[in-house]
Amino acid sequence: MSALVPCHPSKPDVTAVVLTRDRPDDLARALESLDDTEVSLAILVIDNDSAPSAAERVAVTCAARPNVQLRRVERNLGCAGGRRLSSALANTKRVLFIDDDAALLPGALELLVADLDAHPEAGAVTATVIGPNGIVQHSGGSLEVSDGVACFDLIGPGVVPAPEALPPSGLAGWVPGTAVLVCRDLLEAFPIDEGMAAYYEDNEWCYRVSLDHPGIFRRSREALARHYLVGHEPGSGRFGRRAQVERLAACARFYARHGVLLGPWLFDELPELTAADGTRDLAGVRLLMEIILAKGVEWTEAAWLDGGLSGLISARRWRVELAQSHSELARLQGKLREREATLAQMQDELREQVATLAWLSSRHETLGRVEQGGWWRLHGRVLPAIRLLQWLRGWRTRTASGERTSRSTEFRRRGLVYVGGESEPVGAALPCWVTVSGERFRVQSLGAEPNCVLLDVPVSRVACTAAARESCVVVNVDGSPLTVDFAAGRASAHARSCLPLPSYAIKLAVPRARRDRRCFIATLGSRAPEAAVC
Repeated sequence: MSALVPCHPSKPDVTAVVLTRDRPDDLARALESLDDTEVSLAILVIDNDSAPSAAERVAVTCAARPNVQLRRVERNLGCAGGRRLSSALANTKRVLFIDDDAALLPGALELLVADLDAHPEAGAVTATVIGPNGIVQHSGGSLEVSDGVACFDLIGPGVVPAPEALPPSGLAGWVPGTAVLVCRDLLEAFPIDEGMAAYYEDNEWCYRVSLDHPGIFRRSREALARHYLVGHEPGSGRFGRRAQVERLAACARFYARHGVLLGPWLFDELPELTAADGTRDLAGVRLLMEIILAKGVEWTEAAWLDGGLSGLISARRWRVELAQSHSELARLQGKLREREATLAQMQDELREQVATLAWLSSRHETLGRVEQGGWWRLHGRVLPAIRLLQWLRGWRTRTASGERTSRSTEFRRRGLVYVGGESEPVGAALPCWVTVSGERFRVQSLGAEPNCVLLDVPVSRVACTAAARESCVVVNVDGSPLTVDFAAGRASAHARSCLPLPSYAIKLAVPRARRDRRCFIATLGSRAPEAAVC
């Protein structure tokens, strides 16, 4: 507790403070609940300017009890003022505050004193308060500050006071003033704010203390007090417009002193400032707090009754909503600009792709015209002329040098295929086409040796008959077995094609799809036929 000195005397000494105004019967019940206790107790009654008849009955009730001291004030000090006065008058180290419409159950005060004795770091402990029906109203409370709102919630409301329904005794965020035992040193260090008048003085005092001494409040589950809620009935003055404005004035003073709003009851008083979805217009609430502080309770009540205040609050709410709408509009406009920039980038990319596609289309058309048009035809016409010029150039060179060659060498030099003997050579000019089994094949190159034909067709075997080895090549194109009878001079019936030589002793070009097939070299001449894999 910092500079505070814990007040834990070995022999408890407590002053019970009861504030009353025009409720002598309730006061008598509260005092009776304090009779049955083993705690050394002094009782101080503050009469807050009761009516003469009620004040007389209060005086009679107090005079009948020797341990009761009555102090009557000429004006209503409110709960805050009365308790502050009693704190100054008390001469014990602990003060029990109890409302005049409440009563301690037997053993409650002993339990509260024992709790403070067991926890010397604590400064106050509250009893568990139940209603006339035995249902818990609160067992202390929790305190949280968020978004500029101090939320004072109650612990355990609406349950039966059973161990399984209530949390065990322990720390509390704040202690309501219905029935609470407080160390007087704490009251001297943090005096009760008289400006809180009749409402929320316990909330303000607990908030102020907890800022400097968090964890100083406790609650007792076992100590019970019954609260009869006199004056809280529907239709009583508590629910009038004047009482509502006074409660709002207490909230405004809390806001002026601490800079935070007092909740959650403040928003219950102002349903106009809560949207249907539960969203609270905090700016509107703060505006109302400032109006009450500036104009006072009387002006605020009159303006509220005339309807002018509700219009002002509504206008404030609409201004807040308009500002929120403008903020949302700015956010959406930012997203729109981002998407427009993305769209412009995509359009640039699209134009580039369209230009690329146009170039590819033009290229495709050009290649199509080249493939279908005269370039290849011209190439086919020019190539023989080029080869003729190359041959003439070579012939002139050989003629000039006087070179003489055999006919087979001459044929090979001229790019012709030589087949047959030296006496009757036959040549086939390139390029040319050959039909085999209904398919046309283009000649690409010549064999490497005389009397040698390189067949690059999809065949499984190449052979020559003995009778026609100088004149033909038998080709098997379907891959079936081929039998050649050289003595009889014929091939089997499986031969599908016969290429007569020397007319077509050439190499055949195979289509691209058939290049994985086998091909053979067949040697022609006076020797027996030979075959080899290419």
